[in-house]
Amino acid sequence: MSENDNVLRFSSALEEVPVEISDKDGTATNYVLREMIGGPRDTYLNKMADRVKYTNGQVTGLKTFDGFQSSLLGKCLWTNTEGEEQTLVSINALQTFPARVLTQLYNKAVEMSGLDEGSAKKKAEEAKND
Repeated sequence: MSENDNVLRFSSALEEVPVEISDKDGTATNYVLREMIGGPRDTYLNKMADRVKYTNGQVTGLKTFDGFQSSLLGKCLWTNTEGEEQTLVSINALQTFPARVLTQLYNKAVEMSGLDEGSAKKKAEEAKND
């Protein structure tokens, strides 16, 4: 067994998924859903902690769902217009997306950024196999 067998190896390349959203006329707008980096992730988690409702010291739900999905996507979804600099999509713009679109994007963003237990374990396993 060599010393390198115990080395944790990671890639600093952020996971990205291209996204295309078409309006009712079929005109497509391109985006990139990108894994969060540490700072924005911590900010997001702090904001979510403020929303938690406790009863007798136990988590019983959330105080409000306003902007729940869009607050995460506002840190993960980037514009992707050819010839233009990519920018984060604003929370106000995200709130105009259909709910089914937000839900699917949110679920993928949670997975990509390791915010749920299953995806965190999967990323750790993948890192071991790299």
